[in-house]
Amino acid sequence: MDRRDYILTIDELALQIHRILKDICQSLIISGDDIRRFLKEKNSDFQFLARRFAVEYKLDADMIVENIYLELMVEYEKNWHDRVFFRILRDDEKISFSRIEKGNK
Repeated sequence: MDRRDYILTIDELALQIHRILKDICQSLIISGDDIRRFLKEKNSDFQFLARRFAVEYKLDADMIVENIYLELMVEYEKNWHDRVFFRILRDDEKISFSRIEKGNK
């Protein structure tokens, strides 16, 4: 596969997180731009500052971090694994997305 097949974009990630948040917090009114404010890029990796997001929107931070992480893992298994290769990690503050290098392509 070509390297461009492994690219995860902030827009794609923001869209997925937005969908998850709309499912788990149905009364929450947010936009993709609201999500992007909490997405940080470092090299080709991303971090979603989930706890900071939860605090700002007065949501249960532990529940938000856990649920977003679990739902992203489900989506990754269902849809993303065949076109994007990255690791999803979490801690108490954020959910991180790190690209996995595949060979020398």
